Amino acid sequence: MIERNPLAVFTRVGDTIAVLDETSEPGELLELSGIGAEIWERLATPIGEADLIDGLGADFGVDPAVVGADVRPFLADLSARGLLVASES
Repeated sequence: MIERNPLAVFTRVGDTIAVLDETSEPGELLELSGIGAEIWERLATPIGEADLIDGLGADFGVDPAVVGADVRPFLADLSARGLLVASES
């Protein structure tokens, strides 16, 4: 199970979510829109990676294999920036 880091600093501006990446010097703002913003919202509560991918595939009418190929690198990037945490839930 994964979820967004509860210490992550972010705000919604219209359809975009701005997330502060505190691992960069100086702190970089990541702008998440479209599916990126949707994923960020779904990560508000613990969710399994497969459940996240399957849910996105079902909601957007895309094969989960295609979704997974795009989503896994995105999740890995967020995780490397410390914006995701593993959850016991």
